[in-house]
Amino acid sequence: MPPANPPIALVTAGSAGLGAAVALLFARTGMRVVINYHGDSQRANDLVRQLQAASPLSLRPGRTDFHAIKADLSLRPEIQRLVGETVAIMCPPPSGVAEGYATMTDQQQQQKQHLDVVFSNGGWTQMRDLMDLDDNLVDEDWDKCFTMNVKSHLWLMHAARPYLEASYDSDSNGNGAASFITTASLAGVQPSGSSLAYSVTKAAQLHLARALAKIAAPKVRVNSVSPGLLMTVRFFLFVFWNAVVGWFNLLAYVACICVSGMGLEV
Repeated sequence: MPPANPPIALVTAGSAGLGAAVALLFARTGMRVVINYHGDSQRANDLVRQLQAASPLSLRPGRTDFHAIKADLSLRPEIQRLVGETVAIMCPPPSGVAEGYATMTDQQQQQKQHLDVVFSNGGWTQMRDLMDLDDNLVDEDWDKCFTMNVKSHLWLMHAARPYLEASYDSDSNGNGAASFITTASLAGVQPSGSSLAYSVTKAAQLHLARALAKIAAPKVRVNSVSPGLLMTVRFFLFVFWNAVVGWFNLLAYVACICVSGMGLEV
């Protein structure tokens, strides 16, 4: 029997690759899930249907526990809107309360509107020859990598924190702190990957996760995962690029991790 109040998860960049695999795992474990996407609405809506079919919550008649919301993670107002829409959809006002949450105190609103898990999966890179310094001096690459690989995760944590803390404050099941998880990369652990800008900003993202863990404790657990090569569309683009500029970088990268992986394995 599905729980009366299933946990709520938000997965950014969640319509394909690792994000989609995580969303599917969450759905299978009985969580309600919102996926964020940027471009392909058809792919996102197809995934929503897959989540519904895979979830034990499908036994709850008349409930829609999975949604897709379009938002550009490179823009802070878009991230704020994404979080706001997520809690509004997943935590609607009690039935029969025409004025919604307007008559509730701030504390009462937060207890009703909450998030249990945020999987911050957004990121960006531009394929460059990692061993060619001249090829890694494009200002636009560095600016966009820093925005997507560092600042977007900071913005998301800031927007989601009150709702994650509300999950902790209202927890009656003894499950402890809510979770904020970022997707970093092995390229942030050692110089490797698709470009120098990507590798450096992924290292910054790991340091950001450590700092956020200190700031958000004890109500929110902050963690980060650092996959190597995953068998996604981006992986095949990476292979194609290295076929053009030379196989040395790809072989060196794979040698660091020994094997590529699938999104669900993360």
